[in-house]
Amino acid sequence: MKFSGHPRWGTLLWMTRFLHGRIKSFVCAFRGIGLMFKAGANMRIHFCAAAFAIGAGFYCGITTVEWCLITFCCVTVIATEGINTALEHIADRVHPELHRSDGRLHAQMAREAGSTQQPAREA
Repeated sequence: MKFSGHPRWGTLLWMTRFLHGRIKSFVCAFRGIGLMFKAGANMRIHFCAAAFAIGAGFYCGITTVEWCLITFCCVTVIATEGINTALEHIADRVHPELHRSDGRLHAQMAREAGSTQQPAREA
């Protein structure tokens, strides 16, 4: 049986490629979430806080609007932490000599912050 002449063959092929691409993108997204969870202690804290907020929501019997607000807040905090983690990794790649784990960056930032402060005026 020859399929190339079937009128819906092109549509089925397009749908198969489309679904394969969507599944692949979701796999990459979940892999990234897993890496964020493994790499950052703050991310684990945010996930625990979100789980606590969800549990408290079930316990208190909150309304649909309150669920929407809790969900929005949890997603916003976790997404922002993910962006922060990504920016930190990019900064570590751009300037490896100022890696945040060796303390030199913190000392340099403290010196710069101290030098930009104005002396206090005496009354």
